[in-house]
Amino acid sequence: MTKIDARLNLVVPVERETGPLYVYALPLSRAAFDANFLLISKTFAALYQEGLSFVAGGRVGGLMLRQVARDMKQPEAADALLSELRRTASAVLLVDGKWTPIPLEDALNKGVLDPEDAAEVEGAMTFFMVASAMHKRSQLASILEGMAGLWGAQITSSPLSDLIASLPASTPPGHGGRKATQSSIPS
Repeated sequence: MTKIDARLNLVVPVERETGPLYVYALPLSRAAFDANFLLISKTFAALYQEGLSFVAGGRVGGLMLRQVARDMKQPEAADALLSELRRTASAVLLVDGKWTPIPLEDALNKGVLDPEDAAEVEGAMTFFMVASAMHKRSQLASILEGMAGLWGAQITSSPLSDLIASLPASTPPGHGGRKATQSSIPS
């Protein structure tokens, strides 16, 4: 079984027509949790009360967070929390044949992710945040590994630089070994 430490990160692969992209998300900081503990706790309870756990929680986490915030009459709290998740996450994509990290917020603003992919990433990141904040460490391994397995994600304690170093060379098939010069960032 994977050892769960204090700084688990989430890696969500996204398959796009223009090539793969990886979203690298950090867990929520203690200060952000403290400022949002009630919203996070209620979202956690709502996901499990509805029987969504890791099976569906990764798909609907962001939607549930927004619904709970509306029920609390604090929709801006969900926006702020999701903004914090996006602020601390990176998108890793091929730019001129090199794996390059950019802030997730920039990737979203530039349309690097289509709306469907963006919603899936948000759901996975939100469930990861809620589960990481609320589950006991002794339970966290099985919950996060279950989610990761269903959603094709990875849970890692490695830094972003290790993810980038582990990605395959950017030579697409049929190019005779030449480096790809693909750029996924719209101008």
